[in-house]
Amino acid sequence: MTNYHILMNMLLSFTAALGFGIITNVPKRSLIPSGTIGMLVWIVYHGLSIALPNSLVLPNLMGGLIIGLLSQAYGSHYHVSSNVVAIPAMVSLVPGSGAYEAMKLLITPNHSSYAAHAQFHNVFVVAVSITIGFFLAEFVTLMIGKLNHSRVKSVINETWRRLL
Repeated sequence: MTNYHILMNMLLSFTAALGFGIITNVPKRSLIPSGTIGMLVWIVYHGLSIALPNSLVLPNLMGGLIIGLLSQAYGSHYHVSSNVVAIPAMVSLVPGSGAYEAMKLLITPNHSSYAAHAQFHNVFVVAVSITIGFFLAEFVTLMIGKLNHSRVKSVINETWRRLL
């Protein structure tokens, strides 16, 4: 892929997230961060896809993790729900074309059920990878919040006391 194609794909991923944010009527102050996060996630996804050409899980997992972490950071800083930022940013990762191809393979008269099942499997793996990455980001954010809490030592001591 040439630098021109990479730059155009970056611009398109930013525009796709921005456009989806407009369609879903997110607050105007969340549009640019959603687009920026979508573009950054596409860069990470593309880089990992080149580095690991046979992996579906790791690029999408890292994409979901980055979306989750950045949307949590933006949401807590600007007092906006993290989902308002995260949902438009996920547009560039969602396996919509794979789901379309799988359905097309099932509907056509001379379809190969193996090819359709393989395509559905890929879509499922990508969707689960994004979801796990997003939930890992939520977990990391929750743990960081608990570590910053002033009662951490008392909670740990109470937990150990109950276990022993």
